[in-house]
Amino acid sequence: MTRWLLALLMGLLLLVPAPGEEAKAWAAPPAEVPLQVALRVGNVYRFSARDKTYGAEGTLRLSAPAAEMQRWLAAGVDPVQLVRFENLVEPWNSQIEANSGPLRLGNRIGRDYHFSGTFYSDEINFRSYPFGTLPLQLQMVADPSFPPDLSDPPKLQLQPNSAQSGVHPSTNMNGYRLSGWRLVSAQGGVEMQLSYNPIGWSALVKWVLPFTITMVVMLLTPNLRASFSSERLAIPPVVLLTLVFFCEFIWCANRNDRLGPAAGPLGERRIERLELGLQLASLAGYSLLVAWAWGQR
Repeated sequence: MTRWLLALLMGLLLLVPAPGEEAKAWAAPPAEVPLQVALRVGNVYRFSARDKTYGAEGTLRLSAPAAEMQRWLAAGVDPVQLVRFENLVEPWNSQIEANSGPLRLGNRIGRDYHFSGTFYSDEINFRSYPFGTLPLQLQMVADPSFPPDLSDPPKLQLQPNSAQSGVHPSTNMNGYRLSGWRLVSAQGGVEMQLSYNPIGWSALVKWVLPFTITMVVMLLTPNLRASFSSERLAIPPVVLLTLVFFCEFIWCANRNDRLGPAAGPLGERRIERLELGLQLASLAGYSLLVAWAWGQR
């Protein structure tokens, strides 16, 4: 009988939770607090096609329910400490500083910050560059760093505030015109999406015209008679510098040298007809490129 009572007592002791475990078992998950994000982009500059980076500056507004924001401020938590730009590539060369104190926004309290930095855009596709649409993003995610003395730190839920967001007209970049923007919810945060359309004539002058001038000189080279093979081969390296000149010139010069006097005027006319066809085909290709670029205006 004694052994049976002792076994029953031990079983009851095992079923009793240790101090604190019961509280953990019944503890509710941290409440989600909506943190609204508004972005006003004032300038976009220094776009690098090679690195897929660009510079941007503007205003960031963060707002939360008044009771929660007052609790954060009382604990010494600045709202900007709770978020970060996900695609910021040079944190040491960026800036985020407050340009206002707490602002009463109805039943919410917010604060404005000025930001500037260099950002990376992974959505850029060079398939139709420089005439295709250029997408740029500003990605913001939650990065809470509540002090340990703040009881019950909440779980942040970032929400886009499109009504207080916008893009200044000066965000037009050299060769690109802003076509639209939107502030949307993204995985883990909020994303400002900027879309730029190329200015067709500007892109044509910047990228195609220098190449066209060089190629015109190249296309005029076959106007030299085929007998001037050394002069013909000297022009392309001078014009193109480090670019490889046309294999057609080498082929014509080698053929003319191999045939020698036996080719006569007939061989020279045959080579010149071939070069004329090449000139016409190249000019037709350039005309199509100019027409397509003009249509992208």
